[in-house]
Amino acid sequence: IAGIVDPAAPGVVNISVNELNTEYIDGEVLYVIFDDPEQPTINTALITFGAQSTGGDTFSIGFGEPLDIVPDMVMDFGLGISYGYQEYSDQYSEVDVNGQRLTSCAGGNDDGDYENGALITVGDFFDSNANPPDPYQIADGLADWTYYDDELYDLLPFVDQGDLGIGVFTINPSADDNIFTAHILMTVAAVIGEGVVLTPAQAWRMIGETHTLTATVQDDNGAPVVGRDVAFDVIFGPHMGLWGMDVTDANGQAFFSYTGTAVGLDGIIASFIDSEDNLQFSNIAECMWEDLYNVDVPERMELAQNYPNPFNPTTTISFSLIEPGQVDLAVRNQQGQVVATLVNGTMPVGTHEVEFNAAHLPSGVYFYTLISNDQTFTRKMVLLK
Repeated sequence: IAGIVDPAAPGVVNISVNELNTEYIDGEVLYVIFDDPEQPTINTALITFGAQSTGGDTFSIGFGEPLDIVPDMVMDFGLGISYGYQEYSDQYSEVDVNGQRLTSCAGGNDDGDYENGALITVGDFFDSNANPPDPYQIADGLADWTYYDDELYDLLPFVDQGDLGIGVFTINPSADDNIFTAHILMTVAAVIGEGVVLTPAQAWRMIGETHTLTATVQDDNGAPVVGRDVAFDVIFGPHMGLWGMDVTDANGQAFFSYTGTAVGLDGIIASFIDSEDNLQFSNIAECMWEDLYNVDVPERMELAQNYPNPFNPTTTISFSLIEPGQVDLAVRNQQGQVVATLVNGTMPVGTHEVEFNAAHLPSGVYFYTLISNDQTFTRKMVLLK
């Protein structure tokens, strides 16, 4: 459908799907993943199938590295659910996350179409990811039942700093497991079920430095896979063609290192043979290589005043680094609460610019703070709407 979506004007694009023999088909869900070159953050989109067991399905989500919870992190979970007759019925589904109840009425009698075989409900971009206020409220089977659950949820309340994964269990109490697809969008490198995830997802290095990547392999239950061969390949960029092999250790991890010799952006992928003899691929990790001698090295580390200031609703923040390293750039309100995280990752030497969009914030005074290489800088800015 790229030929339909790509040339379309901004906004909603309607695509017709003609379903034959609808009483014998659960339904269709169309997933569209956009590759936006202007998007500075690498996101993970996980799609999996449910309806595998009438006793419920378990989805095991593994992270490539211990979870680092930061402001503005996204960890949304959406379900695609099909039903037969729902009027005066008790068809609904329950969802547990890491052993805690998320909802007891996923789907539920609130979507307006009760015709047999014609009801499908999907959490999508029209919905809020706010979780149900009462996770144990259930459907009562009445036609005028009004409790609203839009099948889109936020998994962040169910995870802790340093977690290595998430377990999600879904079940339909009528023993007819009707959650047939699930999707997860997160700003974390992750894998669902048996698979491999490659980290770090993004990195910056100078020519002559060594870059090391970690491939983490898990089975369907989220447990580490030990003693499995993993192949690494640089599939594009100045070092395309480099490859290596390693065997997973007790933590299910294998490693690949190489030294940069040319400027440019590399894409690296990992692969392994799964338990059903299928070749599984990881996410594509990126590494930007730069030449220290061709970089305009600033005289000092500095955080510049945003421009324009005052602003409405966007402004540009620039900062200079005299050495590469971890960079954290965050915006806080006058109460010290973080309202936006603009940078959280490794960045190279040089002067960098970041745009801050405050369309969702009220007018007022805000402070932006840069932390890198044991130095901290803070400046004030004014939002006037």
